[in-house]
Amino acid sequence: MSRYPTSFLKYVKSGSVRVNQDGKKTLEFLANGDDKTIDIIELPVDFPGKQTFFEKLSHAKKFAKTLKDDDITITIKDRGNEVMKIGRKAKPKFSRIFTTSNVQIVDLRNLRRLDKRLRVQ
Repeated sequence: MSRYPTSFLKYVKSGSVRVNQDGKKTLEFLANGDDKTIDIIELPVDFPGKQTFFEKLSHAKKFAKTLKDDDITITIKDRGNEVMKIGRKAKPKFSRIFTTSNVQIVDLRNLRRLDKRLRVQ
C-alpha cells in the first residue's frame, strides 16, 4: 500500500469545499475531473516547521509520483495565486533540479512565503 493514499481523490470528480472560521474563508478545495485545487487563504493553525524547504520538496516528489500514477493533478494556491502544481499535468522547469517531472513550482517566491506562513516560528 502506498504511503500516500491518493486513490480516494480519483472518485472526487466535481464540487467544492470551503472552510470558514469566524466568518472568514480559510481554505478552499475544488475538484474538476482529475484536476484538484487547494487554495490556502488563512489557516488558524501552524504546522511544525522542522524540515527544510528542500526536504519538503523531496516529500512532494514522492507524493507527486503517486498522483501521476493515478492520473491526478493538484494545484496549490496561496490566497488565490498558483504556487505549485503536482501530479500528471505538472511541467517542471526550476524544480526539476530538486525533484522530478511531477512537481512544478509556478511561483517560487510565493511558495516560500506560504511555507514560512504555515510554519511554527
